[in-house]
Amino acid sequence: MNAARPYAVPVACGVLAALAVAALVVLAGTSAGPGRLTAESGAMATPPSLGTAPALTLADFAFNDGLEGCAPGGLRGKARHLPADMTWCDTGNAVHAPPLARATESEWRDAVELEASGLAPGDCPAQPVPASEGGPCVPARYTAACSKGVAVPDPRANHGLVRDCALLLLARDPLRGTAPLNWSEDLPIAEWDGVGVNGDPPRVDGVHLRNAGLDGVIPHWLGGLTELVYLHFGARNYLTGPIPPELANLSKLVQFYAGGRNTLTGPIPEGFGSIRSLSGLHLTNNRLTGVIPDLGGTNLSRLDLRGNDLTGGIPEWLGKLTNLRVLSLRNNDLTGPIPRSIGRLPLLREVR
Repeated sequence: MNAARPYAVPVACGVLAALAVAALVVLAGTSAGPGRLTAESGAMATPPSLGTAPALTLADFAFNDGLEGCAPGGLRGKARHLPADMTWCDTGNAVHAPPLARATESEWRDAVELEASGLAPGDCPAQPVPASEGGPCVPARYTAACSKGVAVPDPRANHGLVRDCALLLLARDPLRGTAPLNWSEDLPIAEWDGVGVNGDPPRVDGVHLRNAGLDGVIPHWLGGLTELVYLHFGARNYLTGPIPPELANLSKLVQFYAGGRNTLTGPIPEGFGSIRSLSGLHLTNNRLTGVIPDLGGTNLSRLDLRGNDLTGGIPEWLGKLTNLRVLSLRNNDLTGPIPRSIGRLPLLREVR
């Protein structure tokens, strides 16, 4: 599905009449100094109409450090570079909590996800689906949206798919960033972009978003998709931030692709080593750091970690991967000898 081509709308002297059709609004200052956009203390920094403009997908406030007041809640997931001391008008919460410039990677990820999904910290009432489903808490309004009989047929008989639907709705905006993604409570989940639904009872078993132009983050809510087998964010995507450790809860995961044009940072989650079904791990050309965690308990046939900033030695446990066929570790900062055990792998045909 192709999005309408965005265009800039000149904004001067408070004239916002064109917002009804605007896809992109740029209110940026210059890098030489803060902008001059201001508001009375406690007042809205931007008019409510900006938050409800029907075609608006992006509002960029870069270099307007002098902007004060609050921002309408309708800009969540659309606003970029709002000053760190601003708040949301509807909740009073800071637009960045904690300030992203000083946040750890985990705090940064959580703040981006909360902002994009319109959630406040702690916004998670009692679980409305069976506790046996496990995984992250899902706010009630998301499961309610998936229980209307549209996204999930016969929701009373498909509690698991209702939960999968709610998790994907939570993940949608943080994941897509500014890219189009048709995940909606008003569309059957089997027709959602890149989502595979299979089994009896039906569950989400695949998310294939190769070449989708995603420029958000990988949301931790995806770690609650307990039947997920394939997770593919490769090729023309532009995801940033860390790999959520919650993805290690995907006990049936076979393939995880997140290479290509993404620039993921931080370590490879140690918990990946406990996913026995994992056959392919493709994390090429990111900015991952730290040592390679112990993946000796997996079923890897292809391990591709080239083009990162990984350090430490080439691990001995690689000799346990008896199904390994392709090993690619080039263009990292690894040191030390190549373990002899690698040479005894019976199926290994390619080392880079």
